[in-house]
Amino acid sequence: MLRDRFHRECFKKKRLAAKPKAQGELTFDAFLALVKERLVGEGQMPKYVKLLKAVKDHAGQGAIAQLLAGHPDLVAQIPTPKAKAKAAGPPKSAGPPKAAGPPKSAGPPKAAGPPKAAGPLKASENARPAPPAALATAAAPAALAAPTASKEKQLQPANSSVTKEDAGTTRPKKLDVDAEVLKPLQNLATTAGLVRLAMRRARPTQRLRLLRYLQGIAKKPDRNCNGQVFLIQRSSADFNQVVETMLARLTDLGPDSLVQRLAHICAVRDYFTTFEHEDREIYDPSESDMLAARAWNEGRLQLAMEAGIQPLFVDDPGESLEQSGYVKRAKALGYRVNFENLH
Repeated sequence: MLRDRFHRECFKKKRLAAKPKAQGELTFDAFLALVKERLVGEGQMPKYVKLLKAVKDHAGQGAIAQLLAGHPDLVAQIPTPKAKAKAAGPPKSAGPPKAAGPPKSAGPPKAAGPPKAAGPLKASENARPAPPAALATAAAPAALAAPTASKEKQLQPANSSVTKEDAGTTRPKKLDVDAEVLKPLQNLATTAGLVRLAMRRARPTQRLRLLRYLQGIAKKPDRNCNGQVFLIQRSSADFNQVVETMLARLTDLGPDSLVQRLAHICAVRDYFTTFEHEDREIYDPSESDMLAARAWNEGRLQLAMEAGIQPLFVDDPGESLEQSGYVKRAKALGYRVNFENLH
């Protein structure tokens, strides 16, 4: 009886001392796969590349969370970074060499026999094998350098033949709108893809309001008539003047001003804006990449024209609109292009 009781008490102590294992935490590979599926599906390839570079540079959870702003579900699943390996300590000093004993007396020399034929020398007879610790130390940098080099090769631009003379005049490469923006949305309905591009950082109820408005416009009988695209050229004019220009040309003013603006004005500033509760807008110019924002805006205009939305307005300050992709796409779909100067 006493022995059974003793064993039960020992079992209880071991069970209480055991630490619970972390459950539900993703590995970095699984987390990156989840992030890639989300960002690439939404056309945010540049942000995914920045995230990969941050992970390669051993960025902390705070830096990764900033890159995933607008995706709180992904921020909550950021795995805890593993502890770095401890630096190897200095090698142990070898003990003092043993004193050599007195040399043995050599006996009388033996008669030399006929020399043996020299065979091929073995590697083990000529080279002294390296200690295991030295082999492990030499192999570790090579193993770490292989994945790092492959990642750096993926992040390098495809065209690297820019000379020093051209470096100061080369313009930044534009994104391929058809391949990187429109192709990931080809399985969606036109209006659904337009909602995803127009409101990248918005609440689900706001996206639903915009979808219903777009579907109502697409059902009108005059959707196949020649539409108009107004390219806004402004320097010091405020964005509110762009909205006033749109309202002056709309024949049917609805009660939902936010939805009407997002449906008819393709503005680059929308990709630097977060739409909060009660339609409150938070504008932060540092939140997005200008090249990506312009590519998303051009794809947004393409889907809006395919859905038959009119009139349409393009607000992209700083862009040369006369030779832009906006003009080419509008003419290809039969829209009449107008330039509106607001200065």
